[in-house]
Amino acid sequence: MTLQFCDLPFELKLYCILNALPVHLKGLAYLSTNSVLIWSPSLYKTRLLTVGFPSKNSTKAFERPTCIDYRQTEKTRVTRRIRVTMKGIRVTECGGPGVLKYVDDLAHPGKPSGKQLLVRVKSAGVNPVDTYIRSGQFSPGRLPYVPGCDGSGVVEEVGRLVTKFKKGDRVYWGISNSGSYAELVLVPEKTTFHLSEGLSFAQGAAIGVPYSTAYRALVFKAHLSPGQTVLVHGASGAVGLACCQIARALDAYVIGTAGTDEGLRLVLANGANLAFNHRQNGYADKIKGCGKTIDVIVEMLANSNLDQDFELIGQSGQIVIVGSRGRIEVDPLLTIFKEISIHGTTLDGNSEEEWEKTGQFFASGQERGWLNPVVGREFPLSEADKAHGEVIEHKGGSHGKIVLNVI
Repeated sequence: MTLQFCDLPFELKLYCILNALPVHLKGLAYLSTNSVLIWSPSLYKTRLLTVGFPSKNSTKAFERPTCIDYRQTEKTRVTRRIRVTMKGIRVTECGGPGVLKYVDDLAHPGKPSGKQLLVRVKSAGVNPVDTYIRSGQFSPGRLPYVPGCDGSGVVEEVGRLVTKFKKGDRVYWGISNSGSYAELVLVPEKTTFHLSEGLSFAQGAAIGVPYSTAYRALVFKAHLSPGQTVLVHGASGAVGLACCQIARALDAYVIGTAGTDEGLRLVLANGANLAFNHRQNGYADKIKGCGKTIDVIVEMLANSNLDQDFELIGQSGQIVIVGSRGRIEVDPLLTIFKEISIHGTTLDGNSEEEWEKTGQFFASGQERGWLNPVVGREFPLSEADKAHGEVIEHKGGSHGKIVLNVI
């Protein structure tokens, strides 16, 4: 909720004006709901100063307002901005989880332009790719930066070309422009979708990356058809459980693996017909003996399992690699004799049309009730370092999505 200028006591109005304006301005002529008209003898002009204020939920008694000062002259127009700060995570150097610093002076991400939305973040998703960027395995682009790809929240403002959303809408997104580990984020309209009232914001933060990755792997890469059999190798994590729900919704037969009893129960509860413990010796033989020819394998840890996948996949099968943390030696002859197709996948490969199809499918899933994200653990934003440790180490097993509660 935005605090209007007229709601402020007179003393705070003066505080905001004096902190926002150059000292040479001499006259205050008019106060309106959200603007101040200034007359300045030194410029022989009038100025219209538009003042935007932070949320009433702010913990600070006085925060410097966002001010846009339009200085009119005969030949030039100069814009001067003062940003409101916000809480969030700042990374100034690549390294371990300790480089994730919780601060209260992050710069406001700015007004949304074009097809962007400004969203007040409620929950942010924590994904393995976030740790790869933080550690420097993938380039962050520039430093410092705010981490976070996906999340959920409430729309604060929309760009002039946005057509699908309005202020106050509950949304989730798969890709952010300014980083989701903060109170406010800029997101592109094409990767943002409506969040139903039936799902919590924590669940909304569990949709963007995991479900979109699962849908891309199963539909755009493997072209999964009704009646086919899919093996989700590592099915108890966020992407794995999304694969189980999506594959079952597409009328496929689903086999999943997990490393704990709780994980196996989760896999079966989220759409799998069969589940096997991949930490037990001989589990691959049990899968081979289940009487099903596997058409598609979605692989979460290729450096450990790809050679096993070659043994498990059926003739002309499709293997889609979602994750890998190292190298592996395999025998290419197995791909020749079975005519196996191997795909890597990344959300960066999604076209605007594919994002649109993905969003429509998930909207149907929310309406029909099968899209039901599992949140494994929730951390406050200030404990992002602990969340990054958990998403990689999975002490006690992987059991759904890890999220950060921002507000």
